Amino acid sequence: MVQSVERAFLLLELLAAAGPEGVTLGDLATRAELKPPTAHNLVRTLEALGYARQDGGTRRYLLGPRAETLGRRARLVKRGQRVLESLRARTDESIVLATWADGLRRTLISAESGQALRVAVSAGTDDRFYETATGRLLLSQLSAQELAAFVARRGLPGAAWPGIDSLEALQRAVSEVAAAGWTRCDNAQAVCAWAVLVPGAGDPAALGLYCPATRVTPGREEEILSALRDSARQLADEP
Repeated sequence: MVQSVERAFLLLELLAAAGPEGVTLGDLATRAELKPPTAHNLVRTLEALGYARQDGGTRRYLLGPRAETLGRRARLVKRGQRVLESLRARTDESIVLATWADGLRRTLISAESGQALRVAVSAGTDDRFYETATGRLLLSQLSAQELAAFVARRGLPGAAWPGIDSLEALQRAVSEVAAAGWTRCDNAQAVCAWAVLVPGAGDPAALGLYCPATRVTPGREEEILSALRDSARQLADEP
């Protein structure tokens, strides 16, 4: 093992165990059996990366926002495994759970339909916000300033989201999505996708369903949205 990595994870575990009261640098060094300068260098590195933070008043160290995000994401994945399997069984379509992760769309869990004609899905990270239902829903949860910064980095959608040719048009579109709490996205490959917001997930999170357009019969959209909403509530309510 790499000793510095092992020590850094030990400090993270100690910070997590300290809880909201935090821990002093001296206590961290003692509990980790490290020399104070070594503990100081490691915790400052964790702080620079966002995995630790120092309370300005008490000078104690606590878990940082990135560590807290990882913890929330891990709990969401744990809750999501059973919920996604249940949703797949109910709809027999492909399901994903996606979240916003440092400017990227991260699919945390996927469950693929068992039908012969199905949409392939997988976990992973990409920047497909404009052309996916989960991506558009995640964008709808950004503030106006965050959305403007995203467009400054990424640019406008172009063909990925027809009709969106300005920041103002994008802001209107995502505002409509946010107000509805769900969205639908059809693509040229005859695939239909729906996504609903997962309430109370911490970071923006979206539950999505993909199916071939040939299976979208009258009344099917209502069934899909009902199933997605039920599952999103389960994700929010489970301990």
